[in-house]
Amino acid sequence: MKFRSNSFALFLLILITNITFGQNPIDSDISITKSINVNETFELKFVEWPGCGYCWGITYNQDSSFVSIKLKSSELMSGYLPVGGKYINTYSFKGKQKGNVTLTYYYGRPWLKEKLYKCTVTVIIN
Repeated sequence: MKFRSNSFALFLLILITNITFGQNPIDSDISITKSINVNETFELKFVEWPGCGYCWGITYNQDSSFVSIKLKSSELMSGYLPVGGKYINTYSFKGKQKGNVTLTYYYGRPWLKEKLYKCTVTVIIN
């Protein structure tokens, strides 16, 4: 009986953590699909390590007529110093007109043309 109550408590803790803090920062390969309305926004968080040169970059052939993207915040991750530290960058995506768009991000060192991870974001704008 004790095992059951401990399991239930752990489940509740995980559930509350996910509700409270929202989306986990992106730091690996992932595909995301979001459905929004025109003028509606959503946010995505990306882990970046600029001191080591690692960052997420969007491919250049993206169509900006459907979605506007703005950096909302940049927070130093716990346990890191500002110089050389890891950051969580939060981006806001806003639907501009009806349609679908797929945004492709790559994580790596751009000057070395490294592509360690790929994040594909498909936005459906109603």
